[in-house]
Amino acid sequence: MEMEVLGAVNNDNALIYRPGATVAEYLAQAGGPTRDADMRRIFVICADGSVVAGLDSHWKSTMKSMRLMPGDAVVVPNRLYYSSFLHGLRDWSQVFSQFALGVAAAKVLSE
Repeated sequence: MEMEVLGAVNNDNALIYRPGATVAEYLAQAGGPTRDADMRRIFVICADGSVVAGLDSHWKSTMKSMRLMPGDAVVVPNRLYYSSFLHGLRDWSQVFSQFALGVAAAKVLSE
């Protein structure tokens, strides 16, 4: 019997099921979360198809102490980074400046 630890962990893998083991113990066995892991949004896909997720701090501590069953999978998603308006503006200005340089180079070569 086995269960899986997937996502933003150092060694995502199928692990041997140990009766009474918790989510925290399986995370440690998988090498722990990576630095890009979003531990606030960790969830468990149970073998029966149900999903257990914890989003607030109270649930998070409950989630780590949750005991798993054979066939369950612990999923640690990556943290999403949201860009700011200035970051997007910088990216678009680089696109337009590269386009303008390409047009200028084409004009010089055609003369």
